Amino acid sequence: MKDCTKSRKTILSLLIGAAAASSGGFAGSALAQGSGGKLALEEVIVTAQKREESMQDVPIAVTAVTQEMIQSNRIFSVADLSGIAPNTTVRPAAGGVSLPAFAMRGITSYGVVPGSDKQVSMYLDGVYLANPRGGIFTLPDIVQLEVLRGPQGTLFGRNSTAGAISVRTRDPGGELGFKQLLETGNNNHFRSRTSLDTPSWEGLSAYVTYQTEERDGDVKNLGAGTFWDRTGFGKGTARSPDRLRDTDVQSWFGAVAFEPNDKFKLTYKYDWAEDTGTPDVQSLVSFEPANLGGLEQLFDLIAAANPQYPPTWPDTTRPNKANNAFTLQRQQENEGHNLTGVWEINDAWRSKAILAYRKSDLTAITDISGTSGWLVGPIGAVIPSVPPLLNGPYPPDARFCYLCSNSLSSSEQWSAELQFDYDSDFMALTMGAVYFDQDDISGSPVNSRGTFALNTGFFPADGTIPTGDESRSFNHAYSYAGYVHGLFHVLPKTDLILGYRLTRDEKSGRLRTGAPDDYELYPFDYNDTRPSYTIGANYNATEDLLLYAKYDYSYVSGGSTAGLAYDPEEAGSWEAGLKGDFIDSRLRTNLALFYVAYDKVQTAQGGTSIPGYENAGTLIVEGGDLEASGVELEVFALPLERLTLGLTVGYVETDWTRVTDILLSSVQGLETGPYPTKDYKQSLNPEWSGNINAHYETLPLFDQAYLSFDVTGIWRDEMRFDPNETRAAATPANRATEFSPSTWMVNARIALQDIKIGDWNAQVALWGRNLADDDEPIFSLPVYGSIAMAYNEEPTYGIALTVQY
Repeated sequence: MKDCTKSRKTILSLLIGAAAASSGGFAGSALAQGSGGKLALEEVIVTAQKREESMQDVPIAVTAVTQEMIQSNRIFSVADLSGIAPNTTVRPAAGGVSLPAFAMRGITSYGVVPGSDKQVSMYLDGVYLANPRGGIFTLPDIVQLEVLRGPQGTLFGRNSTAGAISVRTRDPGGELGFKQLLETGNNNHFRSRTSLDTPSWEGLSAYVTYQTEERDGDVKNLGAGTFWDRTGFGKGTARSPDRLRDTDVQSWFGAVAFEPNDKFKLTYKYDWAEDTGTPDVQSLVSFEPANLGGLEQLFDLIAAANPQYPPTWPDTTRPNKANNAFTLQRQQENEGHNLTGVWEINDAWRSKAILAYRKSDLTAITDISGTSGWLVGPIGAVIPSVPPLLNGPYPPDARFCYLCSNSLSSSEQWSAELQFDYDSDFMALTMGAVYFDQDDISGSPVNSRGTFALNTGFFPADGTIPTGDESRSFNHAYSYAGYVHGLFHVLPKTDLILGYRLTRDEKSGRLRTGAPDDYELYPFDYNDTRPSYTIGANYNATEDLLLYAKYDYSYVSGGSTAGLAYDPEEAGSWEAGLKGDFIDSRLRTNLALFYVAYDKVQTAQGGTSIPGYENAGTLIVEGGDLEASGVELEVFALPLERLTLGLTVGYVETDWTRVTDILLSSVQGLETGPYPTKDYKQSLNPEWSGNINAHYETLPLFDQAYLSFDVTGIWRDEMRFDPNETRAAATPANRATEFSPSTWMVNARIALQDIKIGDWNAQVALWGRNLADDDEPIFSLPVYGSIAMAYNEEPTYGIALTVQY
């Protein structure tokens, strides 16, 4: 355990450095300037407390991603948020399941295991997105994203112990309008977005947007054209694609609003998106049979038939080609309905009701280990023993995949929320009730061979996937909650904050595994009633300076996978912050210091590494207790009339104070393990991260047309991949892949705006993403002697034309 005094000194030095940075006058975000002729940063409105408020009045560490940042960084889904907010990184999880994996305030949040929840919750227009699989999807009408860091259990519910992501889309504006975007770029990129807005008629207004996007993947698939036959279980035939990371997305978004007066508004929104692109590349960077624990003879045969594997030395940078022969085109569909009503009852009371339905379907067939190009010819050797894990027996002609995913999922959810807001000179009160109901089915196709959608072992060389055992998870979740959150003006400059939420969770499900005639079931029921709460105080030192301190308690609900139960994960967090506007609102500084203790941390681990659960695929296990402390700084500045500058910095220090044996065994630890250790290091959480950004606008060049320049540099320091230092030190390959080096990602945009053509307005923009070519890995998957890695895309760039009426 690290010395606590050292942690406190680290945070104190960061606080002093932050104060010096804010007083220096450099920093900012691409925020619009104030109106009325005053040179000032524009007020940013957020809904971090479920009501519209100025970001500077909210005692929460929240980053508002505005339209300028969305455009300049090409943020089309939550997967594009990595590095935009302090201590927040995002990457797609392995397996091609379009699942965003968040790292926030020391915790890595997946939600990849069926029936489990996640530590970072996602909301779309106030609706909780329960199913993380398929959570990466495109929305064309995003107006703002809010990244809320720290436990948000009082207002946003359980399953937000690390934070929450809130996505807001636009409402109908009630004016006739048409907008067309056409965009082209490298790798045969093409995107078209068409929006049509209707005028208001008797209080009714609407709009509809259609978007389509295509781009060739940046990695050539050496296994392209490999034939796979799944007709034995009703999934037809297919061939592996030419390229990996193809984009092929189309989406519809529409909204209808009824606003008969300024007191009542009813809005219906519909979104639909289909994604038929190809999954990310999984590049094999190391394969060492000596570490495979009794399987050396088997893998000696494979290595003899495939002399190109393994590499003589691991190359951990992004490849331009890889053999992912098992990988096929993704089939993903997301659909949602949202009905929201707002009623201004009187000057003091306001009510809001949300009724929503969402569904998602996903088929993802992916080579996770980067080994599915391996062939095993008619060597004639007899392998003494093929473990059941490898789907033996060994055929005379075969393809081999060390770890491939054949995953299907289908999810439906209903939710409803009723909220009341009350305002008076003494208090601001938000209270409400929430109902949630979800059904989820996931796993391998019916009657298909696989262990919880993971295929490990041999396939016939002709590509026919045999029928046989299967693994499917069925989960049903109910949740009921009531909450109240109040700010009380107890003294002229001091406010007391109290919040409480009580939630009832009811889960049931089963894991069906084995051959169809001999199913093994793992039924479970989980019921729990648990509170979340917050207590804090604000001190309004001046009209433009807020100091706050608070304590939050939240949790992630428990459950069971394959008969292995896990308790709720709990988080207790202390946070102190400062929000201030200085120099006539031309300099804005937001600072947060935090300490959070996570108890009974839920971690996703492969069943192959856990004795007794080798056939269970991926499990949630209790990892132990984790402490995280750090600082987050955001500074915005407007030094010149048309120039805004920005700087964000995040630091987090993590320490496992208790580690369970089951977590140590998952990384081949324990005193009796192949790499004995009791010291477990938190992975996928860089200690330092941040970004710098700038936005500049010229004077009009002709008529009203002007140029705007946006650039953002996103940085993180080295990021640990291997949590077991003993294993990392064992071989050259493990040492080379223990960390991902520090990186910069640079995004930029230049636009000629406000080109007037009669009643039309046009814009031409040049854009680029990852211009510094960050080719370092963002994820590592070590599986008993093999190491595969995933990466950011190569640089993309293009030109966009927008016309608007």
